[in-house]
Amino acid sequence: MKVKNQVITIKKNNEVLYNIHNRITNNGMDWFVFKNLNEATATPLFPKFLYTYAEFPSYDKTADVKINDFNYAYLKFDTTETLSDISTAMAYDVKTSVAQSNFVYNDNGSEKEKIYQYTVTSVEDARLLTTIGFGSNDSNITSYLFAYIQIGFLGLTFEEDDIIEIVRRDIATTDFEIANYSGSEAFDFGGAHLLRYTAELASITFDGVDGSTYGITYPIEDLTIVLDGTATISIIGFDAFVYGDGNLYPSETLYPSDTLYPEYGEKYTRMIFNYNNLKLVGDSTFTAIIDLNNATISNDGGVITVNYAYERGI
Repeated sequence: MKVKNQVITIKKNNEVLYNIHNRITNNGMDWFVFKNLNEATATPLFPKFLYTYAEFPSYDKTADVKINDFNYAYLKFDTTETLSDISTAMAYDVKTSVAQSNFVYNDNGSEKEKIYQYTVTSVEDARLLTTIGFGSNDSNITSYLFAYIQIGFLGLTFEEDDIIEIVRRDIATTDFEIANYSGSEAFDFGGAHLLRYTAELASITFDGVDGSTYGITYPIEDLTIVLDGTATISIIGFDAFVYGDGNLYPSETLYPSDTLYPEYGEKYTRMIFNYNNLKLVGDSTFTAIIDLNNATISNDGGVITVNYAYERGI
């Protein structure tokens, strides 16, 4: 699954000043994985995000919290911040919330557009906008910075009563086939769960093509999940099985008995992520299906490891 920023549009009094791209921080990439895990699973993996649960005890599944990943823009004037992929916060002069959100769904992904507005007040001289950050509300969470762009070199200045408008457009894509959607919306789901919804991974199924082989499903709470780098978790605890084009069974024409080699279990061709889709209004379910030959999966002596990750799109 991939997420990238398509464009940041900076406007002054409805006039477009510049279109530019921004960088999603490691913290922002981690947030996408965090969104896809239930509270019990996420708690030991991402302690930097934990108190979103404590701050909103009335939300059983924190769907409203998780959905607001880029709900604030942070503006820094005159002086330049030193930021990088590992930054989790920034000094700012102004914090402004999202004024409008729009979503567009495509065959293999979804686009999210967020618009932020701020009217400059009480400044005597023109001020240079040097840095724009995006993230969660820093009053609820300390690791709130999910993306940033440094623009001091553009020379964009603003005076009193100027209206600053920032339009942020992101796109998410996936190689998985999204299917079996139970909700009421009649659209091709694509990568929409990556951006709009709080889709919690409930279980993982392995089976044959179109379910032709009897499959097995593992509830996520029965598996072991470890953090394995930025926006990457490794999932362990599956029974041994065969996948891919190779044949791990001995040839009956070369060996006297098939008991000379250990059994490796069923041979599967598909991996299916089963999600509970926690929307602001009503819940639903859907699946994300991928051929095992295209999945990020390893078999080390019968120990199956599935990698679940988000990447920065190009």
